[in-house]
Amino acid sequence: MVLNPRAYLRVYQCMATELIDWDGAYREEGIFVGPPPWNIGEPQPAFMRLINQGRIHGDVLDAGCGHAELSLTLAAKGHIVVGVDLSRAAVDTATATAKSRGIVNATFLCADITSLTGFDGPSQR
Repeated sequence: MVLNPRAYLRVYQCMATELIDWDGAYREEGIFVGPPPWNIGEPQPAFMRLINQGRIHGDVLDAGCGHAELSLTLAAKGHIVVGVDLSRAAVDTATATAKSRGIVNATFLCADITSLTGFDGPSQR
């Protein structure tokens, strides 16, 4: 799926001029018609290229994970993943999707990534 340039412009305008209701956006009740334009049901193409090239190694912190298709894809490939998002709706969806796919090596937290603590090293889980 290719994102419409107008959708990018709308996201940029909203982020620059007002606070986004992230929970509303992920419940498809927000400023967008339908799902947020970055939620394409799979990892973004640039990340998929890195994954397919084998360039992702070790544990992963997915900051601003949203519905977490990147986190879920990496966890399915064996990475230990922590996804963090400000939206409770997004985190709940990511958690439910992981459970429905039988993914046990991904954890999702509802938190502000600008003040996240407790993940200081690879052994901190």
